[in-house]
Amino acid sequence: MARIGWGMMSGGIGRLVVLTGLPGSGKTTLAIRLAGSLPACRMCPDDWMVAAGIDLWDDAFRVRIEAFQLICRSNSCARDTMW
Repeated sequence: MARIGWGMMSGGIGRLVVLTGLPGSGKTTLAIRLAGSLPACRMCPDDWMVAAGIDLWDDAFRVRIEAFQLICRSNSCARDTMW
């Protein structure tokens, strides 16, 4: 096992980190730090929506983006891969 950042990871073992909290509580800041210190990708609905030119307050579209990201994460964990 190799020590990576704040945790232990062994070959083939994946980890899903989900951050929740109130607006302005530091979720994005922590997620950026974690993604930089772990072999991980950060999936943020706000980033996807801004990049696509979509209104951040379009709740219906946000639900679709978050559902798609959940499928992506589930598929990644099921295949035991990181991308």
